[in-house]
Amino acid sequence: MKKRILMTAVLIFMVLGAGCSKGENTQSEKQTLVVNGSEEHMQTDETESIDNNDITSETTAPDMTSSEKEASDNTFSQDNAYTQAADEQSAGIYQGGASGGGNASAGGNASGGAEDLPVQLPSEEMAEGTNGRTESEWLEIAQPLYKEGCDIAFRYLCTGSEFPFDRANLEIIDKTYFLTTCGSFDDATKQYYELFDREYHKNDFDGLLLEQGGRLYAARAARGMDMTYLSSEVEKLVSVSDDEVVFSVLVEYEDGSTEMEFSIIPDGDSWKIGKFTLPY
Repeated sequence: MKKRILMTAVLIFMVLGAGCSKGENTQSEKQTLVVNGSEEHMQTDETESIDNNDITSETTAPDMTSSEKEASDNTFSQDNAYTQAADEQSAGIYQGGASGGGNASAGGNASGGAEDLPVQLPSEEMAEGTNGRTESEWLEIAQPLYKEGCDIAFRYLCTGSEFPFDRANLEIIDKTYFLTTCGSFDDATKQYYELFDREYHKNDFDGLLLEQGGRLYAARAARGMDMTYLSSEVEKLVSVSDDEVVFSVLVEYEDGSTEMEFSIIPDGDSWKIGKFTLPY
């Protein structure tokens, strides 16, 4: 009986001992797995870190010196400024005077420190060789001179009303020329040549005035006006030089229109008429 109890106790002890041994082995294996896992995780992190460093080193540009970085920043800023100014000009914001003194935009200079770009000229450019005047300014000078020229030319050359005839002495030559009270040709034509250039119009009075025996005779001209005439206007500037400014005159008649040349000649501080054709 005692022998059976002893053997039972030995068996129980052996079973308990085996269980403890197995538990220790299991715990040891678990610790080994944890350690191995940590090592593998650490190796993976190190590999990823190395790979990332390689990628970063490949994509990062070489370090620039401070002067190189400043030059690069200035170039980028100027490029942006020129692009902005060009966009504003194409959008119609670009403003400035004909002298080129305007700013790149209505608010001032273009941003970014860029140099001023050429300003947009006004709708009427200052044409080369116009002696500092625009076409409109030249037309403002020419139009009243042309109108005055038409009036004086008609009165002197077509009606004869500007010549004072000597009514007390109706002396007539060839039934055409009547004695005037004018002392000379120059006296009779003084007002005319104050407006018309003498060299251009030296033959205007051929057949109208006659000097004989120290007296001046004038024809009684009365041709009248062209009844189909409607209007005339100095339309455009043709050419400008130091000696003459030439224009084109548009003349309207009932049956159509035509263009005539008209010019003005500098005469000190004033102007005289050069090329001219009476339109009526």
